Amino acid sequence: MSNGKYRQDTKSKAIELLPEVLLQRMGHIEHLQQVFARQLKDYPAVLSISYEALQATPEEEFARIQKFLGVRPQALYSLLKKQNPEPLSQLLLNYAEIQQELQGSAWEGFLE
Repeated sequence: MSNGKYRQDTKSKAIELLPEVLLQRMGHIEHLQQVFARQLKDYPAVLSISYEALQATPEEEFARIQKFLGVRPQALYSLLKKQNPEPLSQLLLNYAEIQQELQGSAWEGFLE
């Protein structure tokens, strides 16, 4: 199946991304992050939370969020499960091409 921006293997969840589309979307997300950072710079307190940090150390992140909010610390957990636990190398049909395209960029770490 294809929509002009990616192609999906109908027998698996794997897709093939067009590198130029991926780079354009990642650039747009980075631009939006910069816009939001500028809009929030005058607020007295802003807490940045990343998906990657929540995945890697959820207990630490939940504690950090509770401390920021000034609430009594409680043990928190999430019932959410990672939708695609497979490594990206199995989910991207053209992983090597994407890896080469992102090599040396700010987004290189997203492939790990």
